[in-house]
Amino acid sequence: MSAPLDKRGMLDHIGRTRNVMSGFPVTAKEYIESEASNQVIVWATSQTIFRDDVKDDGISQQEWVYQGEYVFMLTMDETGEKITRTIEFLDSKATDRGLRPLMKRANENRDKRLATEGK
Repeated sequence: MSAPLDKRGMLDHIGRTRNVMSGFPVTAKEYIESEASNQVIVWATSQTIFRDDVKDDGISQQEWVYQGEYVFMLTMDETGEKITRTIEFLDSKATDRGLRPLMKRANENRDKRLATEGK
């Protein structure tokens, strides 16, 4: 796993993800609010939507869909209007076994396509 990302690192990560995905919806399953600590905990799931031009026929369309699971801890300011800190937990084994190989494959497919197009 990588270290926490700074602003530039996060922007670069999002840019690389946009090259191979058209969407990555995250859906909240459950919220837990703590007024005492000014925190909100969100249990969520996600689903990848890879661009068609980075997929290949080596795996099925269903296998191109990765479903992740997350817990976000959001600390709010004293007004409860702004997030001041975010901590994200994810299923690291599932990410390493499922999402990372798909991202690698999608990026390799994209690079091959760009090379054949001369870009």
